[in-house]
Amino acid sequence: MEAQERVLWHPRTGVCLADRTVAAQVRVAREAGVDVREETAVTGIEPDGDGVLVRTDRDEIRADTVVLAGGGWNRWLLAGAVSAFAAVNRALPLTTLPEMLPTVQQVSYFAPTDPATSWPVLIEWGLEDWYLVPPLGGAAGVKVGLHVPGRQVDPSEGPFPPDAELERAYAEHMRERVPGVVPTPVRTEMCLYTMTSDEDFVIDRVGPLVLFGGCSGHGFKFGPVIGEILADLATDRDPGIPRERFSASRPALQRAFAV
Repeated sequence: MEAQERVLWHPRTGVCLADRTVAAQVRVAREAGVDVREETAVTGIEPDGDGVLVRTDRDEIRADTVVLAGGGWNRWLLAGAVSAFAAVNRALPLTTLPEMLPTVQQVSYFAPTDPATSWPVLIEWGLEDWYLVPPLGGAAGVKVGLHVPGRQVDPSEGPFPPDAELERAYAEHMRERVPGVVPTPVRTEMCLYTMTSDEDFVIDRVGPLVLFGGCSGHGFKFGPVIGEILADLATDRDPGIPRERFSASRPALQRAFAV
């Protein structure tokens, strides 16, 4: 390994199994009395007197405050809300829409040559930033990906096909750098990032809307604390965070950037 390369390894790192984590959070929310409506599409966010009306493909929901955390759909939901509020002279305090660009990402899985191998979580810095996740929780193999923005997409146009050239690049990287796997992907998956230019989140309150987005590939692990912060903003409590860093109007989000 060349001297200028950097690798981070820590013996106490772990893997968060996303499906099980989300299922547990939904179960706890239901037990606490939350009305969970899965498989319900939001079609619009509009003013409703001093509050907000959320239109869905099933019904309408009225509330004093709405937390808008639409992932890759944030820019369209927010743009629609801004237009709807402006139409009744209740302009939201935003001069421009914050850039939160949805991009399509690709990961591949590689079978270990020795199933008994204990794999670490590995992040490799260099000209490109690679990450490696152990084959846990029924995963098809060692998960490998590049932390770089993919091509910008409209998430409603998915699912998106894998990029064969990128898949070959993953295989070549594993062949050169990770001798403990068979260097042929056994599975490739596509997912979405929602990128900001500075890779910081958007966590802000804009009138009766609480905005969250721009996870930039590292939002899931912060889910519980972000939930507490959003609840504080929705109920007019001090969230105890540097508000300017995560503001929807910060200068970094006002300039376009290439993906």
